[in-house]
Amino acid sequence: GTTQVSVKVTDNGSAISPSINSFVRTFSVSIQQVNDPPVFVSIPVEVAAVSELYAYNIEVSDVENASLAVIALEKPSWATLTTTGPGKARLSGTPPPSATGTVTVKVAVRDGEIIVEHQYALVINTRPSIADFAINIQEDIAVTFQPAQFTQVYSDVNQHAMSAIQITAMPVSGSLLLFDQEVKPNDTILSASLGSLIYKPDQNYAGEDNFGWKAGD
Repeated sequence: GTTQVSVKVTDNGSAISPSINSFVRTFSVSIQQVNDPPVFVSIPVEVAAVSELYAYNIEVSDVENASLAVIALEKPSWATLTTTGPGKARLSGTPPPSATGTVTVKVAVRDGEIIVEHQYALVINTRPSIADFAINIQEDIAVTFQPAQFTQVYSDVNQHAMSAIQITAMPVSGSLLLFDQEVKPNDTILSASLGSLIYKPDQNYAGEDNFGWKAGD
């Protein structure tokens, strides 16, 4: 667009009348429009699990053109890029068991002569598995777990170490404590802290009790 800029210059003037010590000049400034490049505002989903649906909702922002189309330059063969709206697309698919490791994903958007790429590394991982384990304790006696009790029933085909567990169900006839604080459902406990996890049975309770947990790599 065009705007007006006025400049006024002033000095001390003259001692002889009439004294003019300032004048104003006005200029027209023309501002030419520039095509601002589009920006990917979505955050990539960088981990996909084998045999489970993967989905990344891609979104692009552009101040001049909101209807730009996202295209795929590089993606795994099991993934499909689908346009879901102006400046939006969805990369989705289910990795087969043979699709392991890390692959490069590269999508792009074109705005006139400007091409903006969006690239990230996608890790395809097989979820680890765990098995049940049991311990025997005396009535009214709390027990401290050992990390090996959890790691011995943990396995991962990708050879990734167990990083943490999450409590999915609480014991019915007792409580779990971590560093003397009560553990709550869905709490995550790092593997390094498992040696401080305690099960405390209810007073005078005798019988079977259990809690649920899952492990992550």
